[in-house]
Amino acid sequence: MSGWDSSIHRGGEAMDLARGWSLEASVPSQQVVDKVEEIIDAVRKGGDTALTELARKYGDPPYELLSMDDPEVLDRIDQAPTRHARVIQNSAARITRFAEAVASSLRTIEVEYDDYTAYLEYRPVAAAGCYVPAGRYALPSSVLMTALQAKAAGVGRIVVCSPSPKGEILLACLLAGVESLAVLGGAQAVAAMALGTESLPKVDVIAGPGNIWVTEAKRQLQGWVGIDMLAGPSEVAVLADGSADPGTIALDLLAQAEHDPSSRSWLLTDNEDLARAVSGELDGAIKALGYSEGTPGEDQIIMLVLENLSECAEAANILAPEHLELIVRAPEEVRPLLESYGALFVGPGTCVGLGDYLAGPSHVLPTGGTASFTGGLSPLHFLRTQCRVAAHGHRCSAASDAADFARMEGLRAHERSIRQRS
Repeated sequence: MSGWDSSIHRGGEAMDLARGWSLEASVPSQQVVDKVEEIIDAVRKGGDTALTELARKYGDPPYELLSMDDPEVLDRIDQAPTRHARVIQNSAARITRFAEAVASSLRTIEVEYDDYTAYLEYRPVAAAGCYVPAGRYALPSSVLMTALQAKAAGVGRIVVCSPSPKGEILLACLLAGVESLAVLGGAQAVAAMALGTESLPKVDVIAGPGNIWVTEAKRQLQGWVGIDMLAGPSEVAVLADGSADPGTIALDLLAQAEHDPSSRSWLLTDNEDLARAVSGELDGAIKALGYSEGTPGEDQIIMLVLENLSECAEAANILAPEHLELIVRAPEEVRPLLESYGALFVGPGTCVGLGDYLAGPSHVLPTGGTASFTGGLSPLHFLRTQCRVAAHGHRCSAASDAADFARMEGLRAHERSIRQRS
């Protein structure tokens, strides 16, 4: 018996696990809430001085603001290995193509009434801030997946906060039209972008993944600034039948679990033999990968064996996972049953890793079941809808009805103001 067999759950127990799932790890303790509030208050009062002191206090790199046109920054970018630069450039091109297609699909809505016209238009925010984590791994992909969405939307000023000023991250910033990179991490980075400091003017929208400190800072500051979402630990659900390759699925589950100890990977299947085969592949895959640290734990991978693929789809909709892979003989029959997910990857040749780096859509996606009501990051997050109404003359025939409505509600100044135009 494999050590992972205990991760296999069947029938009613399996469905109950799906229904009871919640990302408790993404709910901050009161200690985290209080500490983040303290950090935000320090940045609000102390600006750049506070950022410098906080970096020293938490052992982070010294705070500095790097301009993308600084010769020293350009030299650092040139030092990135050629093979790394090529991969980043290719990924940027694919992500840009998709983001620009999304942005170009939007048009001004114009509706003509009797003697006035109503419009809905899209306008980008003036400034966007992108958070790029560098905890267990530094992620230049997160620069591309956030800043290129803002660029496609037409945002004029884009800044990145990251505690890692590696050449690859700086190159990604350059390709994405980023103005400057603040060497800054954690809740203080979010506070600096939301509130502004002497060196870092405030932004209008903050986007990008981060740990519980970053997410809690976004939660406390939303309203002062727009945010993309409150994302928790990463997750994947693989919905597969007996046609799927167990070794491939084992790797897909491990790929998501290695993000963070709080990350979760689910296998949803109607085939117990497949679940047992995946269980048997996991130890060998872990050994072959040669983890020096961060080996995914058995509590991170959960396998649910259900009655049929319809029940698997039901479980997937309950989980509303960040990533959902569909590896079945007839995906065209199962796909219409799937309603809630951040991103769907269809077929054995598709995997979450493609979406992580270059498939086109952003890898910043809703987690913890929030895909039931929101979607992934796109240029839309950096656009405002603005309405406009223009009467064709000095009088408007609809004004009489509007005045009657105001009178019904008892708003006398409203009524008088409207009747002036009737």
